[in-house]
Formats: sequence, structure tokens, C-alpha cells
Amino acid sequence: MKKQKVLIIGNKPYESFPIAKIIDTFLNNVRCNFSLPNLNNGSIVDELAMCNYIYHYFVKEPASKEQIIKMYGDAYDIKYIEENFSRYKEILSNYNRVYYASEDVSRQNSLLCSLGCPHLVETTPRTGLIVIIENLLKDYKVFVTNFSIKKEIRYSHYITKNYVEKQFRSEKNKKKGLPEEIPTCHNTDNEIKILRWLHQNEKIDASLCLLEDKKDPSLNLNGLEPSDYIFDLIQQTYGKSCEKK
Repeated sequence: MKKQKVLIIGNKPYESFPIAKIIDTFLNNVRCNFSLPNLNNGSIVDELAMCNYIYHYFVKEPASKEQIIKMYGDAYDIKYIEENFSRYKEILSNYNRVYYASEDVSRQNSLLCSLGCPHLVETTPRTGLIVIIENLLKDYKVFVTNFSIKKEIRYSHYITKNYVEKQFRSEKNKKKGLPEEIPTCHNTDNEIKILRWLHQNEKIDASLCLLEDKKDPSLNLNGLEPSDYIFDLIQQTYGKSCEKK
């Protein structure tokens, strides 16, 4: 029996490459946090996984747009909130499932141990990693897109570039024992090691994360290899040969 395929969609934006076209070849997907479809990230609405505070303020005890801006205006792009708050609230009812992605580190590390992964979750994991592991626990065939899978600044559809860059510097300073610009509770390097190992050992397929943001399909391998399935799917979807480098 073939496993059910699910695509986990992160929030790394693509401005030049039309990645939405291949994202929509997957009927089952999970989006993360304050993300909306149709931002060159596919149009299919299936599941939405939220971290604790987004679930609290958008589902459990819904806050107003003004309250969200007051609480998160230093991190979230205010223009994005102004333009998309109402649409985000309206579209929640269109998802087949909206849920809080619980950071049960013990449960998640148990799964990683059972797979033989040498890297375990060290701090509070981001929503995307939680969703990946939870779908592996369901024994689904997990595909991943719009995630950073190498050391780079992790930009987002809705978080300001300035805040993302502060996070990046703060994580680096924390490792060196230097003052942080903003408090950090995640460990990006640790999560990337887990993602790369899961891909290399064919536990997940993160080949789409290798796509560069260029007009034509091009894969920046960065020490990884795309699966034959995704490589062929890229070429079939766009009708062009896909460069590897």
C-alpha cells in the first residue's frame, strides 16, 4: 500500500521562480502559522498548523487587528497585517483542519531516535519541524518546500526582514556567549541538521527546498541530492530541463 503524500509548506518566499505551480501538484498540504495561500506558494487549502500564540490569538481567544499589531508589530510586517488580517480570519473556515502544533520535544525526539537520527531537538522547535515530525509519526510520505535547508537568513512572507536579521544575529551571538539583540528560543543550526539528515536518509523528501529563486528551474544542491521523483516532477511540471549545481 502506498503511503499518503503530504507537502509541508514553509514561509520562505519566492519572488522570481513560479514555485506555486509545483506546490499545487500536491493535494494534501500543511501550511504554517500566519501564512496565506496564493502568495506564489500554491492555492490549495488543506491544513493549517499554528504555534501556541498564533493559535491562541486567532482561534482560541481571537484578538482584533489592532491588538495583533500592538503585540507583534515589531516583528510582523504591519502592511502585511493591514492587508491580510481579515482575509486570514475568513479563510480559517476553509481549511480541513486548523490546529495547535504542540512542541512535545520528548515525543518528537523519540521518533528521531527510532529513525536513527544522530541529531535531536535541542530547544523549542519551530512549527514547521514539529509538523514534519508529527506527519512522520502518522507514517505519511512527507515532502517539504519553502524551508531553509542550509545556513542562511530565514526570510518569511510576513515577518519583517529587519526582525529576521536580528534573530539571525542573536542566534549567532548566543552561541558565542555574546549579548542577544532579541531573545531567541530556537536553534536554527540544530533544526537544519535534522532536516538535512532526514532528507539524506530518505525519511522525508526536501528536494523542493533546493530550488533557487530564479526564472527557470535550478537546484542548488549544497551537498544534498534531489530525489528522482521530484527532479522528474519539476521537469514535467515546467516543461524545461532543471539545472543542478
